[in-house]
Amino acid sequence: MILTTLIIAMTVSGVLIGRWAFHRWYNHISIYSTVWGVSLFLLELRLINYYVIEDEVWWIIFTAWILFIIGSLTVVAAIRATDDGHETDLDGNDRTSEDRVFEERRVLEVALWILIAVSMAGAIQTWLVLIDMFGSVSNVILRGAFLYSMRVSEGIKGAVPYFKFLCLPATLLAGVYTAKMGRMKIIAVIPIFISIIVDLSSMGRAMMIMTAILFMTGYFLAKPSRNATRTSKRSMVNIKGVLAISLAIILLIAGSELVRSTRHVNENVTGAKRALKQLQGASFITPTVYLYLSSHHVVFNQYLKKEEQERFVGANTFAPFFRLLAKLGFDTDVGAYQKFYRVPVDTNTGTYLRELHSDFGFMGVVIGPYLIGLITSVLWYRYRKYRTYVSLVILSYLQVLVVMSLFYLVTIAGYLLVFLLIGLMVGAVMDARMKAGRFDTVGKHRIA
Repeated sequence: MILTTLIIAMTVSGVLIGRWAFHRWYNHISIYSTVWGVSLFLLELRLINYYVIEDEVWWIIFTAWILFIIGSLTVVAAIRATDDGHETDLDGNDRTSEDRVFEERRVLEVALWILIAVSMAGAIQTWLVLIDMFGSVSNVILRGAFLYSMRVSEGIKGAVPYFKFLCLPATLLAGVYTAKMGRMKIIAVIPIFISIIVDLSSMGRAMMIMTAILFMTGYFLAKPSRNATRTSKRSMVNIKGVLAISLAIILLIAGSELVRSTRHVNENVTGAKRALKQLQGASFITPTVYLYLSSHHVVFNQYLKKEEQERFVGANTFAPFFRLLAKLGFDTDVGAYQKFYRVPVDTNTGTYLRELHSDFGFMGVVIGPYLIGLITSVLWYRYRKYRTYVSLVILSYLQVLVVMSLFYLVTIAGYLLVFLLIGLMVGAVMDARMKAGRFDTVGKHRIA
């Protein structure tokens, strides 16, 4: 009971601190506190007879949480101190000329269509390989469990890598575009569909989660401030915005449920209590969903009990770099999947703290959360001040890291590095295009 009260207090405090620090509900402190608070609360419901978590692990979890907040607030304090107690109006760039707004929407549309075309081609090519392998689309879906195990063990041979993952930067821009337009348009929906198709081709769900994060990050950070929105139109804009976000979330939840059902996941979870077993035939809220949301802390506990240094120093943090070295002949190969632990269910994701500890020991779980919070705050203020797409891409990458910290350290995922690199290139081109001309603040014509 005391532990549950502490979890609730930390969650509520974190959400409110984030709102106070960044003046918006959608910020990394509030997100981290919500994700971890909900997961730990579900864990404490004990609907599965999990192994007991040691006191040391609880101390690490709460210490990392607090250090993440402190790291984030370090930048906030520095900004406010250098501003003599009067925080700069970081939303000032929202009040731009009509011509600039029109030009930005046009640039967004061009970038979106290019990313959509390339990622759709990559997704179609993967599906053609699967159809050739299994005979038909229906057979691919029916063999979902086999496809999942094949993807984990050896990958999908013949599928061209990386191109399909361009749906991730497309989803980020789709969120920005939706915020700029004030409503959901078909061009913003297509990247979400592509991400569902891509994850369905590998029977995974991680990309759909990242898609949701990127879309919401693009939407909420690009959304005009209240000062930039006329009072008479504010309620209508908000309603359309809520509908847009709701549609995106519904599509992604439906896609996730489709993957779960086609993988024929065994809902008879070992150690599940009676209340949880009664949900075996349900949709969306099932025993495995509860498992996925609550088991990671127990895996981290089991990892620490084994006291195993799973990989060499920095292996998870810089995994794509070490994989590149491995292709050049060095003994630095880093697998995409972690070791499984029984909790009493066999599962392998043990929060980002597991990877930080594996890479850098105890100092990793102390310094790591602080640095992540600090760097994310730096990028937050940089984007709010300059509104560059390069800053937005890096900030979005860090937002994904924050949300996915509940599961694992996302730097281990090569396709997210593809998002970062391609996103930076696209963002740099878009920033250059927007900077190429000066805009008349009154008229409707660009001045060359």
